[in-house]
Amino acid sequence: MFDIGFWELVLVALIALIVLGPERMPGAARTLGRWVRTLKGMAHQVRTELERELEAHELNEAMKKADQLGMDKLPEDLAKTVDEMKRSAQELDRPFKDKDKHE
Repeated sequence: MFDIGFWELVLVALIALIVLGPERMPGAARTLGRWVRTLKGMAHQVRTELERELEAHELNEAMKKADQLGMDKLPEDLAKTVDEMKRSAQELDRPFKDKDKHE
């Protein structure tokens, strides 16, 4: 990710030790670790959300293409995708249908 070598890290650690002192250095390292962990978590969430959006966009495009071609003229891989989307939509609707029956 960053082009930082071992000796650069040693130099930064020595400067931090001089500036912060040995008694505050462990606390600063823990705080830095928390920040890095938080940033990694946020980056993971953003990446996951972008992947979901991309999948949804691809499925939407596949449905538009299926609509344009007509369901009987679809290539096999596109027909499978359409069937998967229909099953997913039915599974998503099921909890709402069950809820309506109970009311």
